[in-house]
Amino acid sequence: MGAVLIGMNRKPVITLLILSPLIAEVLSGSSPPVEIMLNPLAFPLLMGLYGTGALLIREVAVRLRLNYVSILLFGAAYGVWEEGVAVKSFFDPRWVDLGPLGTYGRAWGVNWIWALWLTIYHAVISTTVPIVLVECLYGRDRPWLGKRGILTALAVFLLTSLLINIGLTPYAPEVWQYGLCLLMMSVLVYVGLRGVPLPPATWKPRARTLWLLGIPFVLLGALAFNAPAGTGLPAPACGALGLAIYLLYAYPYMKTVWNDTRLFAAAGGLSLSLLPFGVIVDLTHGFTGVTVANVLYLLWLMRRWRGFQNGSSTP
Repeated sequence: MGAVLIGMNRKPVITLLILSPLIAEVLSGSSPPVEIMLNPLAFPLLMGLYGTGALLIREVAVRLRLNYVSILLFGAAYGVWEEGVAVKSFFDPRWVDLGPLGTYGRAWGVNWIWALWLTIYHAVISTTVPIVLVECLYGRDRPWLGKRGILTALAVFLLTSLLINIGLTPYAPEVWQYGLCLLMMSVLVYVGLRGVPLPPATWKPRARTLWLLGIPFVLLGALAFNAPAGTGLPAPACGALGLAIYLLYAYPYMKTVWNDTRLFAAAGGLSLSLLPFGVIVDLTHGFTGVTVANVLYLLWLMRRWRGFQNGSSTP
């Protein structure tokens, strides 16, 4: 796939193709390495969905000169597509990962709490985080795909989605449910295309190192994505906690100066917040190396980042 999707720069295209499913599925424990090794088609399918989706989102944003708020909105639309159209978990009451959310929070044929949670997860973790990490290493001003690459990525994305829709589960949503997904996606894409300005920068953070800048995002990601799954807290409590964190910390944090170091630290911190999922996988599936791979991967990225910043490496 990488050889076909080559645009203006081979390295960032291949890196993003691999990084998006690696973070969202493998490092989070959703697709343990053991399962991927037993099924050689698993990771190529994940690349065909996550990787090409992130590439297409990034290309639209760069070509139209849109900021990361638009990328988050496009990522949310991607989440609706993946979970509502491709894997159908928004509607299937017996989806394997639902647990109590198959009944709690379900109404009118929709798993509402699950749908909201997964939409946010895909907007942040599956798309924006890998895009930020790769752009910090390879630049964000130029497109990476030519016209042929864009058409190929779109074809692979749609074909992979169709294969997953047909072959993953026998559950068949009703026509109105697919229509609901398309409506939600249309609204998100429309708002993203119009552009959402960032709040003006009013202060600079005192912390200078990647670790100090990234720690708050580790905590924020852990509370947003780990707490509902791992603590047994009622979903409304997790929602209220997340809203309080956003109002007290995340929104004011948006008003700081977002240079490359801060962007990289934020994306790396959110990625590192997935570590508890890796620990759970190691405890329940036997040692698979998910946690160790996550730590080593982030340390390697930090080393590469420092090299680029110091001028010792060239993207």
